[in-house]
Amino acid sequence: MPGSTKLHGWHLITTVAALTIFAEGYDIVVFGVVLPGLLVEPGWNLSTSAAGLIGSATYLGMLIGSVASGRFVDRFGARRILLTMTVFLALAVAACAVARSPIELGVFRFVLGLAVGGNIPAAIMAARVSAPSARMNLALTWISSGILIGGAGASLIAIPVLPTLGWRALFWIGAGISLVALAATALVIPKHPAAGGVRPAKVRFAQVMTARHRRLLIACILATTANMLVWNGMSTWLTTSMKELGYTLTSSLQFSLVLTVSALIGSLAFGLFADRAGARTAGLLSTGLGLIGLLGCVVGASTPGIAWIAVALLGAGAGSTTTMIGNVVAIGVPAPVRGTAFGLNNGLGRVGAIFGPLTGGWIIGATVGPAWFFAFCVLVLVLCAAALALVPRPGAPADGASVTPHGDADRQDIPAAQ
Repeated sequence: MPGSTKLHGWHLITTVAALTIFAEGYDIVVFGVVLPGLLVEPGWNLSTSAAGLIGSATYLGMLIGSVASGRFVDRFGARRILLTMTVFLALAVAACAVARSPIELGVFRFVLGLAVGGNIPAAIMAARVSAPSARMNLALTWISSGILIGGAGASLIAIPVLPTLGWRALFWIGAGISLVALAATALVIPKHPAAGGVRPAKVRFAQVMTARHRRLLIACILATTANMLVWNGMSTWLTTSMKELGYTLTSSLQFSLVLTVSALIGSLAFGLFADRAGARTAGLLSTGLGLIGLLGCVVGASTPGIAWIAVALLGAGAGSTTTMIGNVVAIGVPAPVRGTAFGLNNGLGRVGAIFGPLTGGWIIGATVGPAWFFAFCVLVLVLCAAALALVPRPGAPADGASVTPHGDADRQDIPAAQ
């Protein structure tokens, strides 16, 4: 059947790409899981502020890795970058397991962040090349959801492992998961030429910011930055905020679990919806849902019934928006510079990921209470919606050119899976 090889094995390719992101989600979240043990590690004398800097080092590495990797994906193809970054990921998380001081751990977490940031554009592009147009948003969303699944896995695995084997064992488990992802990548992900067959020397950052893509990309970067600030800030401080509002520690932890699980469910649901209505529309709706959840937190976080519903809506909404924005870029930018564009959006958006936890700490630490932090997040998410609204509609002119965030006009540029 003509053209059938283009779609051959896309389910398996997408699942393996998601596995690499699962490994990264585990390795990102596991730091927060082991943090209580790190704070009492003999001889380390680790303060909470120093621990926060170590956590920020991971996101800084992700920013740099994502921006750089996107360009390398365009030059060398997704498979080579996936293999390289997954090797670095396994080595970095294994190094965390044998770290002898907070400084060493901070350095290793930064390298881990480079690998995580480098892997995400490659995994997205591997699916982008292989998946059919009718299931593109769902495929990309499934991969991005690997972060949430991996994070939930880290929390679940820690329950039996942390009390008995200690924090280092959890890092070793992360290294093992990364090696499994490496083997699966080597066996399954096909070898593609650079996106669109463009020679390495022809790919330049200037090509990404041409009139055709400029408005779409700038709007998406602004929206991603705003949503990541809210999502990472809430993910970091929700448990503490709910505890300050009078909930027990167990209930506060359950709120965080609801936030993550609802984000996973919401991402998959919005991914299905985006295949029908477009990623831009799905992103606007998910942002609106997140706003409703945040407003619920502002006015009713002290009331259990309202709080549970509000946190679930926040997770399903804000937890899905960054994925939808990434889908807009991955689908709306043509093949020759797609990886670079996605890397810029995903990487520069990490500025919000870095400042989200810091901002939450400043506001809550100023004794004004969690409600003020929730209100601040409402304002930021409004800015996210405004930026996303500036993304050109499918088929609408963008600075004098045609852009198709929903659709696959450049599909002929994508090499067949081999």
